[in-house]
Amino acid sequence: MSEELNAIYAAFPVSNPPRPDTIVAEFVPQSKPVEAAELSRELGGRPWNEVDSGFIETHGDWLVYLAPQAFAYFLPAWMVFGLDYHRAGYVADWTVSFFAHPPASEPMTHVQSRMIDALDSQQKSAVIRWITYLIKAYPESDPGHLKKQGLDIEDAVYNLSLRPYDQDGQSY
Repeated sequence: MSEELNAIYAAFPVSNPPRPDTIVAEFVPQSKPVEAAELSRELGGRPWNEVDSGFIETHGDWLVYLAPQAFAYFLPAWMVFGLDYHRAGYVADWTVSFFAHPPASEPMTHVQSRMIDALDSQQKSAVIRWITYLIKAYPESDPGHLKKQGLDIEDAVYNLSLRPYDQDGQSY
């Protein structure tokens, strides 16, 4: 696990955390004002490696509410928490599933493609390595419920690095 932890730290700088006013995606304040305020308050200006594990555990699927650059910055906190799959459970499953969906035969949502596009190639490689680690270390748990849904690591690899996008960021 220490190799995966080192890979995460190497790919995701801790410096320059996003300001509170840049944390949430544009659509979130109107539709989810409580979530937007809590995300801005808890994450704004905080280094990703100082995000409380209790916050991650309670808000495991709130990554989708982050603005793309905030998503790219805070994703490693969720990944580090997910390294202990038996503790992380839902958080790790949700995060793995986010990257493995949709299968190659279906288009990706605009929100998801913008978030993935915010990751650089080293960060995408670290995510693939993290998912691969979880699948190999916890095969009986089916991280992300990929097998149950007919998906595998190749779907995540495709979505992270091979999926074609048009000029507006929409996937084919």
